[in-house]
Amino acid sequence: MWIIRTHQVKTPVRQNTVRIRRRYNNCIKQGTVPTQHCIDSWNIVGDTGTHRTFEFDVSEQLANQAAEADSLDHHRGLVRNNDALRVQGEPTAAGTCVICRENRGNKIRLECTHTFHNTCIQEWIQYKNECPVCQTTVANSVTI
Repeated sequence: MWIIRTHQVKTPVRQNTVRIRRRYNNCIKQGTVPTQHCIDSWNIVGDTGTHRTFEFDVSEQLANQAAEADSLDHHRGLVRNNDALRVQGEPTAAGTCVICRENRGNKIRLECTHTFHNTCIQEWIQYKNECPVCQTTVANSVTI
């Protein structure tokens, strides 16, 4: 079976493409496939580059494991098993929550400077551990 993934490769594109391919190949030799998110969070050096597609021929069992690891249900199961993620940031009353688009009540400002109601961002990170505006991983702002 084939695993086909597209990643935004940072500059220098050629060098980082080789690094990503090597990382995939090393993991596959060890019997695992890194998740899409794992590779994207690892590929942080350099300026925005271009999108590249990577293809790997793997066993059916490994392809099924990769599909499960990338699935939303799997992520939510991990969150439930590790308790809820908790966002930490600077309390503020200023700004509009970009999730619910309301300006009422107290909000929280993340390290990326975007502002949300605490309940709105808490619910959001149960699905995706990124700022919904700039896609910055909020792992530095989150306590597990």
